[in-house]
Amino acid sequence: CVPPMTTTTTTMTRWRARRWRAALLLVMLVAFASVVEGVTPAQKRKKRASQSNSLDREIAAKRAECLENVRAAWDGCESADDPSVLENCVLRCSSAACYAKVYGDDALEEGEVDIERGRAFRTCSRDEMRHLRGYQTFGTS
Repeated sequence: CVPPMTTTTTTMTRWRARRWRAALLLVMLVAFASVVEGVTPAQKRKKRASQSNSLDREIAAKRAECLENVRAAWDGCESADDPSVLENCVLRCSSAACYAKVYGDDALEEGEVDIERGRAFRTCSRDEMRHLRGYQTFGTS
């Protein structure tokens, strides 16, 4: 024997049904948007990481090339004995614009490790490489 439905029970049932339909519609919209876009968020993250890794590899290759060139010719370097002079020359060779922007007239001194400026230089180098490759960058000009 089932008790007759009251007005309150009917209202609650209708409310639950509306809520369920709204949630289902939201899920369908999200699924449709990802199908239309064709790329899942995980794929986007993987692509971004791959681009960043390839940029880092390209920057490392450029740095190695500069190191060889600087050791061979010592172009623009005053001393072959001072490792800080070597480091400054390699940084200047790998990206003169970023070197001027980050280090300017305050070059690294012997034994100095400047983490903040090193990170700023790497970020600048990546942005420069993205610009050269034609990647779209956000938050930079």
